[in-house]
Amino acid sequence: MADPQLPNPVSVQDSTGPPGGPRGAADPAEPAGPKSPGSELTASGPTGSGPTASEAAGPREPQWRVASSAIGLWTVQEIIGALFLLIPAMAASLFVPDAAPGWLVVATDILPWALAAFFLGAVVVLPRYKYAVHRWEVTPDGIYTLTGWLSRTWILVPISRIQTVDVTRGPLQRMFGLATVSVRTASAQGSVEIEQLEAYTAAQVADDLSKRANLYDDDAT
Repeated sequence: MADPQLPNPVSVQDSTGPPGGPRGAADPAEPAGPKSPGSELTASGPTGSGPTASEAAGPREPQWRVASSAIGLWTVQEIIGALFLLIPAMAASLFVPDAAPGWLVVATDILPWALAAFFLGAVVVLPRYKYAVHRWEVTPDGIYTLTGWLSRTWILVPISRIQTVDVTRGPLQRMFGLATVSVRTASAQGSVEIEQLEAYTAAQVADDLSKRANLYDDDAT
């Protein structure tokens, strides 16, 4: 299934990738409109189409979704977390002595089934809900993310404050072809991570942000 990434979410010439952007179709939230191959694109799409920093500072959702394969990664993570609780609960149910108090026997018999029902719902629903909620966007002036599922967090980091940009890939991320772009500023509270991007897109975003941050440093000197 094609990942709904925006075509060329960075400032590069579209000369090497397939028409329409790297490894994916446009996200439904992306403003519609044809883009000719080889045209210059800013980090937010066609030149002049992206929101300014003042517009992005409002409580609106960023435009771009994470990679659709993030659903598979989050599903595996939920299964692993469920097993860490289900296995001890099942062991307690099997090895509780017959001489134990009645309430303990009943509790250990019910607990594995209750946990199994809870985690089944979490495995089926939570990854898809997180995919619907987690969004990101790179505007001409900053990086904008929306994360969380119980509590939602908006973060906006101006390009001018970027100090370092890193791309990291954990074991599960490598299995699903994903990566995380970590953007660090002088303040730990001002840093941001764009998680679960396709590795190709993450490399493009990191390269673009690094170049643009260097331009700000050159201007400051």
